[in-house]
Amino acid sequence: MKVGIIGAGYVGLVTGVCLADLGHDVFCVDCNRSKIEKLRKGGVPIYEPDLDQLLKKNRKEKRIRFAVDTSRMVRFADIIFICVNTPPKPNGEADLRYVESAAREIASKMKAYKVIVDKS
Repeated sequence: MKVGIIGAGYVGLVTGVCLADLGHDVFCVDCNRSKIEKLRKGGVPIYEPDLDQLLKKNRKEKRIRFAVDTSRMVRFADIIFICVNTPPKPNGEADLRYVESAAREIASKMKAYKVIVDKS
């Protein structure tokens, strides 16, 4: 399966690496250019046990790639996971503006049917 992921943080990166390790082709995007550059070079911007080894393995197998360009990811993917930050508002509710922004961005670039999963 061709999987796209918006957000390469704790949720998105771990999800992407695990799906790649299961044999899926994964395309992760994030707006943080320095994070994407680090991932492209094989670095891991977060700590999760064994994540570095799984990332290295799946980069070598060419099952995972990283970019800041959402357009390419949307064209590539059959299923897209939204894995962006949902910080708390002062009243304790989740701030969904990043989820909504990601959904709008996907919708504006879609040319065909996609399954969208909100994992945020």
